[in-house]
Amino acid sequence: VDSRRLLWAAGFGYQNKEDQIEASDKSIYNLASVTKVITATAIMQLVEKGLIDLDKPILEYISEFKIKSRFKDNTPITVRTLLTHHSGLPGDRQINQFTRKPHEHFNVVLDHFKNEYRAFPPDHVWAYCNLGYNLLGVIIERASGISYEDYINGNIFKPLGMTNSAVNKDKIPAG
Repeated sequence: VDSRRLLWAAGFGYQNKEDQIEASDKSIYNLASVTKVITATAIMQLVEKGLIDLDKPILEYISEFKIKSRFKDNTPITVRTLLTHHSGLPGDRQINQFTRKPHEHFNVVLDHFKNEYRAFPPDHVWAYCNLGYNLLGVIIERASGISYEDYINGNIFKPLGMTNSAVNKDKIPAG
């Protein structure tokens, strides 16, 4: 890209090596952890609109959130500590985490946490945490009043002209 115009686009390797389907500039891939950048962008847009405060406890956005603790330090988990991987939450949930067809909405993580313990007090240890970003998705929905998918598609992908991008790959237009 140079001065806001595309100069060259190509794909390399295979989009499906098993079936020998070569990659092209139209190949669709799962965003995986790049979704965290998109989620963080959405959070910061909502901060700019005054709908989210980075330093408020997440309980102000997700009142039903519960997690057990073995620590005397009862510092609340905030939006900021979720964004920066300093929440103290356990890192991941292994059930169905790596699947091509996820069947659960990310807000099911709320039920998961009810039986979990904090791994650390918030703001003490950096620990990569996919589950914290699931909670941020819930916060985006609660603060914006629309689904995560609709928020991302309407406020990030569409304004940027990212017509081949979507939260749900099944909703990307063919062609």
